[in-house]
Amino acid sequence: MECLKNWIIIKEKIIIHKGLIASAIHDKLKAYWDKYLNQSSIISSILDPRYKTTLFNHNDNSEIINRLQELYLSYLPSNNQTIPSAPARSSRDYFLNLLNPNNIRQEISHDELDRYLNSPIDSNTDSLIWWKTYEKDYPVLSQIAKDYLTIQATSVPSERAFSISGLTISKTRNRLDPETARAIICMKNWISEKGRMEN
Repeated sequence: MECLKNWIIIKEKIIIHKGLIASAIHDKLKAYWDKYLNQSSIISSILDPRYKTTLFNHNDNSEIINRLQELYLSYLPSNNQTIPSAPARSSRDYFLNLLNPNNIRQEISHDELDRYLNSPIDSNTDSLIWWKTYEKDYPVLSQIAKDYLTIQATSVPSERAFSISGLTISKTRNRLDPETARAIICMKNWISEKGRMEN
């Protein structure tokens, strides 16, 4: 009976200890997320023309847009550099917009950031290709998009490579020559890429 009581006490201490460890891990990850990843993920989401501000609560939109505006101002070139301006509207478009204020081509603001946020969402596009296409319309925002959207894209292939290598170099294959292991991983990657291209 005494042994059972001791075992229960030890079991409870282990559960409490695991909870403390999990809490410490959560706090550390949250601090890292808030310091490094949250800002870049928010900017990346806004600069994705498939989503823009649709991923955020309506209450958070103004704060998120303010963050993007601060970043936008930091990307503005100095006075000795020029930014290609947005395409000028023709006088015909101007008068058509006066006659029909609900015209889709009407711009709410001439500011690049406002024009982007007020443009329709393009849900059937690749964001990097979209920014390459509209680089002349949004010169500063396209530079920000190049910097921030690539952050999100670069993490996936490296994680995939580690996953593939973890499956290749296992406990039973731990004596593979490094060149052999590299060749196996490359072959797996090439075969999976070829399969994706064919589908």
